Amino acid sequence: MKFFIMTGFVLLFGAGQVRAHEVSLIEEEAVKENIVTPQGEPSEEVEDDPQDDDFQQMNDFIQQENEKLKSIKLLNLDLERADLELKKKEIEQKIAQLNKSEGTLSASSQENTTDLKTSRPIIKLLSIFESKTMKQAMLSIDGVNINVKEGQQMDEMVVKSINLQTVIVEYEDGQTQELRLL
Repeated sequence: MKFFIMTGFVLLFGAGQVRAHEVSLIEEEAVKENIVTPQGEPSEEVEDDPQDDDFQQMNDFIQQENEKLKSIKLLNLDLERADLELKKKEIEQKIAQLNKSEGTLSASSQENTTDLKTSRPIIKLLSIFESKTMKQAMLSIDGVNINVKEGQQMDEMVVKSINLQTVIVEYEDGQTQELRLL
């Protein structure tokens, strides 16, 4: 019986020491975390929970990613704007070239054509070929060289006659144009 009493006493005494040791460990942790002062009073400065730190880190990360996304979108917009400006400059250059070439074509067409509407093609007589059976002429129509025969119909005109020095072209509206060799 003494054995049981002694064992019970040791168990109670040991359990009390373990419990006292646990309480002292909890108090030390609380002091380290500034949750409770050594006197047992709560401190004014309470540190955030680890979950709150993780939440704050996630928010910071999301804000950084949003800033990166905004900067990428701005770069894309700048790139598109630069591309549009480049295309605009190319179109302006093409328009300038067309205006320049139109001016030279107008000047050269005045040499070889009579007064015609501006919607008609620019025609120049380059050469005339005549044999016993056939008459042909080489015309430049809007810069494209074409061999034509007398009586040949093209889009909006007919080659009426080919002579030694001239070719007469008649348009659909009945107007005629006489082309001469230079």
